[in-house]
Amino acid sequence: MKRKLFLGVILAIAISACNKEDIATTKESLDRINSVLSITELSSQKTAFSLLSSKEKALLWRRHLNEEIERGSYNKEQVQIIKSALTFTKAEIFEQGSKFWISNNFEIWKVLVSKNFDKHQKATVFGQISAPSVTSVGKITTNSTTEKVVINLIEPSGCECNSGQDFCGDKDWFSCSVIASYHCGATQMCTTSGGTGCGFFWSFSCDGKCFPTYTPGLGC
Repeated sequence: MKRKLFLGVILAIAISACNKEDIATTKESLDRINSVLSITELSSQKTAFSLLSSKEKALLWRRHLNEEIERGSYNKEQVQIIKSALTFTKAEIFEQGSKFWISNNFEIWKVLVSKNFDKHQKATVFGQISAPSVTSVGKITTNSTTEKVVINLIEPSGCECNSGQDFCGDKDWFSCSVIASYHCGATQMCTTSGGTGCGFFWSFSCDGKCFPTYTPGLGC
């Protein structure tokens, strides 16, 4: 019964989404998309993404979502949620002033994501378009000197997240002696001048930074 209700909600979201559109793909668009994907530094990648057209943004995210499905790393419910995202990932939602992001359908869909994906999966599927650079993630190590270097590398360095849609979990890391768990915290500087490109599908303001909370490790 619970599974039927889950699939019913997903189907309702899909049906309520805008009518399917066939987004024409030109060589120039593919070149621009591939250029964005080739950038390894996150802030530069987001800047390049912001310069794409609405159709190109939709194409890029649809490509990413399909690649995540093809990885085969998710259960049936998770795949259904990703597929439902494909039904609304269209050019019009990336246009300025789109009301989709404040719609009930999107709010319901976000709840389903939070209930069915852990924070690492959520960030991987809906909060990034390619693997993060080495300096943005932690490492498992037994060397205390290396731990200190990693901590310095991943301290907050810019306006990188939306406090209402926390995707900082992809920065979490642990070692024998330390566990680092990240959360998004709003800052006054980012609230006033953080720009956009954070949250789901990089469509929200960047009003905060990813701050770590350190707890003792479990040993080795």
